[in-house]
Amino acid sequence: MWFTIAAILAAGAQIGDPSKDFVLVGDKAYGFFLPVQVVSEAVVTKAAWSPSGGYVILERRDDKLTSSIVRTFLSGGTPPTAPPVPELSLAIWNKRTGRTTPIWKEIGRDTRIQELTWLSGTEIALVLLVRTEQAEGGGNMGIRYLLLEVDAASARAKVLMQAPTPSGSYFHCMPHPKLPLAAIAISEDVGLPEVVVQGEPPPGPRIALVTYRPSQGLGRRMLLPAHERVYGWHPGGDGFVLSVWPSQPDADGRRRPSWVLVDLDSGRRSPCDPPWDAEAPPTKPGGLRIVPEFESVRSGSLTLVYLLGTDEKQPRALVTAEAEYASLSPAKDGVLYVTRGVALFRPLLELPKDAFEKALLAAKRAEALSRAKQVALGLIIYAADHDDVLPSSSADWQNLIAPYLKNNSIMQDFVYTFGGGLLTAIERPAETELGYIPFAGGRIVAYADGHVRWMPGGS
Repeated sequence: MWFTIAAILAAGAQIGDPSKDFVLVGDKAYGFFLPVQVVSEAVVTKAAWSPSGGYVILERRDDKLTSSIVRTFLSGGTPPTAPPVPELSLAIWNKRTGRTTPIWKEIGRDTRIQELTWLSGTEIALVLLVRTEQAEGGGNMGIRYLLLEVDAASARAKVLMQAPTPSGSYFHCMPHPKLPLAAIAISEDVGLPEVVVQGEPPPGPRIALVTYRPSQGLGRRMLLPAHERVYGWHPGGDGFVLSVWPSQPDADGRRRPSWVLVDLDSGRRSPCDPPWDAEAPPTKPGGLRIVPEFESVRSGSLTLVYLLGTDEKQPRALVTAEAEYASLSPAKDGVLYVTRGVALFRPLLELPKDAFEKALLAAKRAEALSRAKQVALGLIIYAADHDDVLPSSSADWQNLIAPYLKNNSIMQDFVYTFGGGLLTAIERPAETELGYIPFAGGRIVAYADGHVRWMPGGS
């Protein structure tokens, strides 16, 4: 396999150093040499990988501007009486097929994605859309929440819940850390039926909790008392954590919450320690990852994105020189990035480190063979234009043949050994050395008939 990779790397070496497109992590090498794929040409404003790395959800916005509208505006003409109505859409990109499928469309300027949550171990996501609704006389009347279930594998979306609510209402989706399960926390004013978890709640704002499973849909709803607040799933996934706030302060004048662990299916409760005590300590970044790097330019700044490895021999590779967003696939087989609204995917190949090093060495040798041949042909063409006389090795031969080469870098490392004289007087041109490029394990020799040859060892 590495021989095939070497051929591809050799092609890439004609326009640069192929090693700059690879990083090393342990005994693996990861490299970019396959063509970049277009994911979506529409203006992409958000993107999120599925847990498996097989799909991407895309948020796209289309302002519906046409060339005639732009020309009219730039020429100072009369704009259209009814401005174009923007469109927000959701789409699924299937990495295996390379196909992007629209799954949802919203017409209007005031709709946005508030949350996008994938469920653990599935290709299903919950997407929470928020639309600001206008009152008839102007001004904001409130907001409408729309909760969608998105099945990426079938490229379909369906409405799970929608409700108009006053501005400032609470709506939050929290996926279970290990199971295909989510808890949805909603303000009381969404209008869910009241199911009191514990006792009669005191007056005041309350939060309802709703479970969701892909196989069962929306489940049991519980309305929490006003003195209880949502924290989230326990880090170990053992239950859902609530903070319970006392109505009266402690002796030192402070109110400190207690913590309870709730089974959202049965409603059973048990006291627990503060949830952050169970959180794993932060770990140092390691393995394959991407990082942005900001670079100032005359017109502003660019965000360069690099792929980072762990080996100082091959620490990083440039993904793109300009991006608004970038994310490594969970499968570590490519990087999704958005530049100027266009979503692109740059495939990433994983191969054993020793195979990579063999392929890279073969690619560099192929590139050196090509350069040696171009120098030999440049010398022969020079001789044809100068009465068949080749320059001597003591002459300024590089400047003499430079006009016959694509660029001067082709002569890099070439050692010219021919003493000069008539090309036509050489009796055995296929055996007469013009020069060579030293290379690991031997040298690449160019001959007077224009052919080149790899000579291993000291031969």
